[in-house]
Amino acid sequence: MLRRSDPDSPTYGHHYTKDQIRDLFSPTDESILRVRQWLVASGIPEGKITVSQTKSWVNFEASIGRLEQLLNAKYHVYDNLVTRTEHFGTDEYYLPEDLAVHIDFVLPGTAFSRFHQGGVDLKKRKLGLTGTKSRPLRPPLCWELPKADFLGSLADCYNQITPACIKAMYNIPQARLAHPSNKLGIYELNGDAYVQSDLDMFTKLYAPYVPPGTAPLVHNIDGSNGTSEDPDMVRQKAGSESMLDFEMVVPIIYPQGTVLYSVPYPDPKPGIFNLFLDALDGSYCDRTSHGYTGDTPKIDGVYPMRDCGTLAATNVISISYGFPEFMYPARYEYLERQCDEWMKLALAGITVVVASGDNGVAGNTNACLGKLKNIFVPDAVSSCPYVTSVGSTVLPPHKRPGDQETATTSFSSGGGFSNIFKTPSYQKRAVADHLFYFNPGYPSYNTSRGQIPKNGGIYNAQGRGFPDLSANGDNSAVITNGIAWLGGGTSQAAPIIAAMFNLVNEERLAANKSTIGFVNPMLYKHPEIFNDIRVGKQDKGGLYDNGCGNDGFQCGQGWDPVTGLGTPD
Repeated sequence: MLRRSDPDSPTYGHHYTKDQIRDLFSPTDESILRVRQWLVASGIPEGKITVSQTKSWVNFEASIGRLEQLLNAKYHVYDNLVTRTEHFGTDEYYLPEDLAVHIDFVLPGTAFSRFHQGGVDLKKRKLGLTGTKSRPLRPPLCWELPKADFLGSLADCYNQITPACIKAMYNIPQARLAHPSNKLGIYELNGDAYVQSDLDMFTKLYAPYVPPGTAPLVHNIDGSNGTSEDPDMVRQKAGSESMLDFEMVVPIIYPQGTVLYSVPYPDPKPGIFNLFLDALDGSYCDRTSHGYTGDTPKIDGVYPMRDCGTLAATNVISISYGFPEFMYPARYEYLERQCDEWMKLALAGITVVVASGDNGVAGNTNACLGKLKNIFVPDAVSSCPYVTSVGSTVLPPHKRPGDQETATTSFSSGGGFSNIFKTPSYQKRAVADHLFYFNPGYPSYNTSRGQIPKNGGIYNAQGRGFPDLSANGDNSAVITNGIAWLGGGTSQAAPIIAAMFNLVNEERLAANKSTIGFVNPMLYKHPEIFNDIRVGKQDKGGLYDNGCGNDGFQCGQGWDPVTGLGTPD
């Protein structure tokens, strides 16, 4: 994939077909046979063993006692005050050495895969965590905008970011083409509705060249309902997140179209992305065992309507949601498998753009890990090496488009290093340079797959660094429920970057070229195309409102874990 994403490679842009991707990820017949033989030899009846249609899962039925004997493990129920859930799993399990190469992971295992809703008296686990509630969204930070301040000029961009400001700041030309296959997809949750009248009001004020009624193609996944015009429902569900995303994107890419991918999560869970990935890749949700087909229900939810491979992915997908790595009940195995799905999209020539979060190194729980609550919290989606993570910048007071931005100051741009994924090859030099020249002075550790050593370190110096780049994420004009607001967050920045990628794809398609696909190798190979952000830090967020008892990471020359490579030039 890296060869096909390297602009200097002769295979650049030669994306995989669906059949090629399926064959690439399917296990061999030998692997399936070896696992079945082992189970039968261990006393599991042949009739209790099934294989999913995609050959990704070998499922079997056994008692807890037999499972413990099979894996040389001891199973427990683990309580977690943070998620207020009970997790069924084991501290460790063992596989025969000759079989381990054929098995990714076992569920239930150290993955803590099965959830049972807990009561209010859950016992504290040994994670050094207290009752901190997860904040899975990248919430736009909104305050009402006086009607007299609706418009303004480019000289006022530091007070109010409009589509004209964004285009001037990043030298974005007016879109002129609309290839029928080039739409920008935006991922949203069911509880945050898209409202057409809000977009029409916004474009009338700020982008009058967009005709009223310009609307996304709506894909309601698994029975979701992501739009609303009913007055009562609008008041209940009108989404500041949805409207911020679409109001950032539409004025930039019009006449190119948009697609709304709505998933049914009014109460978000760590599995908020799996239903979406199921809909794009049927093999991901095809786990069949004893009359049950689908994902792990206590993680991913259970819905009467299922979409498995029913939708096509757009060339660019913008996501403004996320959970921290440590909140995932299946730890590294669940996230590695999910990251493979993002990689499949990259192989197919699809660009996935993700907001990095608004709490600096504290992550979306707004708190850090460990007994001292000082271990940094990376984001689970941004940390996958196959997505493009976007941080946030701000135009300082009395500055105009073209002047230097800084990292946001009203909140901290999310960033840091994964505890699960190692530094990918395309960013190794950039990460090494930052840690050498701008070492934060904090004790670090080296790890992967989520195991945090007890050596006093507070971040993983060998992890995948994020964000990859940034865009403006503060003081944007937004209209929600008919009211004009100023909003912000990396939720503002990510769709701006996604829109710019969509414009590039439009030009490439017009020239009979392929889509840009996975862009990270190109971005890191050409840092000169960015405005380097050298001022700012992550001193907001966390229990102390200063990260994890410190200022987090700081901006510096070149890539940094606050604003990435910088903003587009």
